[in-house]
Amino acid sequence: MQPALAVRIRKAIAAVEVLGGAVGVTMVLFLAPELAQAVNASVWLLILSLISAFGLSVIAGILLWRDGSAGHLLALLVLAMQVPVISNPSFGYYFNNGLALRIMLGPQGWSLYAFLGSQIHVSWAEGAAGTTVGVNVVGLVLGALLFAAIPTDVTGGADPNRSVSPEESIARPSATRLGTGE
Repeated sequence: MQPALAVRIRKAIAAVEVLGGAVGVTMVLFLAPELAQAVNASVWLLILSLISAFGLSVIAGILLWRDGSAGHLLALLVLAMQVPVISNPSFGYYFNNGLALRIMLGPQGWSLYAFLGSQIHVSWAEGAAGTTVGVNVVGLVLGALLFAAIPTDVTGGADPNRSVSPEESIARPSATRLGTGE
């Protein structure tokens, strides 16, 4: 992949993660009191648990924008969290941050669901009539694009197969003796 294209891909994914995460955090802050009352839960516990996924996305996007290896890894993790979709009588999960295109197979057959915005759903004792499984194609495609756009040269331009002479591997005495010049 061309380096300029790879940078643009990483920046675009970073922007989606930051904006989608910010939308998610905002949504949680506005809806948490009402949701906590509906499910009989602590509003603070609910806010912290729901904001953590969206906050992680914002952090991943910022670090990815800055193009560090921690940003690459964290952004891949956030995108991987967005891929699975599952719903059965005992458990349900999906998460999307900014964009979703879910392809699912369930009791009624195949279904397609597109969404612009941020969502998180985690439940136990779901009570679903059957099992539905699927993938968020957006998370899958963005994850593959990001993986392909991550720089492979992490040596700073040095050839990792080049042998180093003994003289090159020994540090200068002035650098190791705290500025004494010896």
